[in-house]
Amino acid sequence: VYTQEYFVPSTIMHEMAHNYMLGHAVEGSNIYGDSTGLMGGGWNTERCFNGMNMYVLGWYESETLEVTLTRSNSASLHTLKSVVDSGTGGIVNIKVGRYYLTYNMAKSFNSQTEEYLNAVLVHEGIDVSFGNSTLSAYSHTNLTCHLSTIGDNFSTAYREDTLVVELCSIDKVGTMGATLSIGLGVGCSFSDVKAGDLVVQQEPTAAPTITQEPTASGPIPLTDGELQHVSGEQNTVKHFLLVVSPDATFVNCTMYGGTGEGDLMANWFSPPALFSLDNDCYQFKYGNDEHCYMPLPLAHPEQSL
Repeated sequence: VYTQEYFVPSTIMHEMAHNYMLGHAVEGSNIYGDSTGLMGGGWNTERCFNGMNMYVLGWYESETLEVTLTRSNSASLHTLKSVVDSGTGGIVNIKVGRYYLTYNMAKSFNSQTEEYLNAVLVHEGIDVSFGNSTLSAYSHTNLTCHLSTIGDNFSTAYREDTLVVELCSIDKVGTMGATLSIGLGVGCSFSDVKAGDLVVQQEPTAAPTITQEPTASGPIPLTDGELQHVSGEQNTVKHFLLVVSPDATFVNCTMYGGTGEGDLMANWFSPPALFSLDNDCYQFKYGNDEHCYMPLPLAHPEQSL
């Protein structure tokens, strides 16, 4: 219920959204404090719903990535695009536990966002136990942090470890989006990886029947800096093994050239699980140009990849 003074499109959208179980967008102590989107304060119409709002609504499901972190002192790279660039290929919403990451680019139907323009937003979900009479049924959110300059980071407790989200690169003009490092205890301090090398990691919709090779001879051993020419039939897998010395700080694996459609996967200590997001590196980009960057803790024993 609201008076004629508030009878404007943004208020109508805000109140209608309450009927779809969306709560208020909180910032600080102000229940309406987050004016980046429609569920906080502000009068502007051309603004979007935040990451948790979109997740509850089921919007952009094919462009939403849920990240589960289990390995300490490691991080993965993700390219995050603005929702206004939805449909151009990429991810527009990343969920890590109760946190949601979106890129608040001020253009098109989000041109009137009222704060933290052209920055990555970190929203925390509050009161998400639907149907519990002791809690609000609305999905309230709290604007926890914004990342706008390379090196900006957000950290919080996560599963007896520390979640770290760091901004590695950001395009505030075009459609390249922002590159984020998401990990446990570490961020993106790697000068050897260029922004153009970073790709979105997605799981395919269906896995084909796979023939793994070689079998009897085991994986093909690799040495640092070695170039391997790879060929194979469609729906086959070739395994390689790299032993990493204790003084190494990172591992880079790059695949490029040729014809066909190859996928690069890597895992510490055991063979990669085919077409799984549980691998330490999983690249399912169309074509053969794929890249895995895997940082290592400063002190570690000899490891096999």
